[in-house]
Amino acid sequence: MDDTNFVGVFGYGRFGKFLCDELRRAGSGNVRIRVYDPVATRDAQAAPKFAETWSARATGKAKADIEFVSAPEAARGAIVVFAVPISDLKGAVLAAAPFMSEGAIVMDACSVKIKPLEVMKLLLPPNVEILGAHPLFGPDSAQANRGIRGFKVVLCPVRISADHVSTIRGFLEKAGLKVIETTPEAHDRAMAGSQALFHLVARAVQELESDNPASQEIITPGPSRLFEDLKILQNDTAQLFLDIQRENPFAREVREKFVSRLVEINRTLNQD
Repeated sequence: MDDTNFVGVFGYGRFGKFLCDELRRAGSGNVRIRVYDPVATRDAQAAPKFAETWSARATGKAKADIEFVSAPEAARGAIVVFAVPISDLKGAVLAAAPFMSEGAIVMDACSVKIKPLEVMKLLLPPNVEILGAHPLFGPDSAQANRGIRGFKVVLCPVRISADHVSTIRGFLEKAGLKVIETTPEAHDRAMAGSQALFHLVARAVQELESDNPASQEIITPGPSRLFEDLKILQNDTAQLFLDIQRENPFAREVREKFVSRLVEINRTLNQD
């Protein structure tokens, strides 16, 4: 068997675990996955008999289809996916780049595309292909939806053959996803006005509630649904919030316009 015939995943946090689980499901257990994560790899290698507890579900096989390996081992995969926080991507790419196989397809799963893909183009060897990706969903939305079918995923081809894009697109569509191909700039502009703005509102509401907890019993259906959606976003890490706001080059403009509009509305409401 070709020793590069596996998917190498960098990062086994909340989204990394979710990604590995979905890869296993979509591949019907036939996709080999090698994961590098500083904590997960350390613990799995220190206590091999507990390694399988790191995966979301047991496979029932004698040997798990997820292996926790070193960074060089994970980097040799035919496909390598970076599932790390946006601000950690550069370090992960630097750790992987010297060990990548010629012709490998390298992907990310970042919520921002321009800066991460610039890092990948600059630091990855010229003999690998690069495909930006952003699943427009996560563990919470998949749980509420009872799966990922019907959700969207964005692909940003950077340095990759049309045939390989088509193959990956087919794999994603077979898993029930709607695939959107666009440019990194178009992606980030759209995300600044949706994801970044929504996360900003969620963070503000969270801080308001911590200052003055409100009763959730006396509430109309519309706000109730909105607050439930905001609470789901609050499961995300503070690092993700900061990365979405700071690493998207269009987020600041949208954020400042939003805050300015709120100030104007507040000024109008305060007039006698």
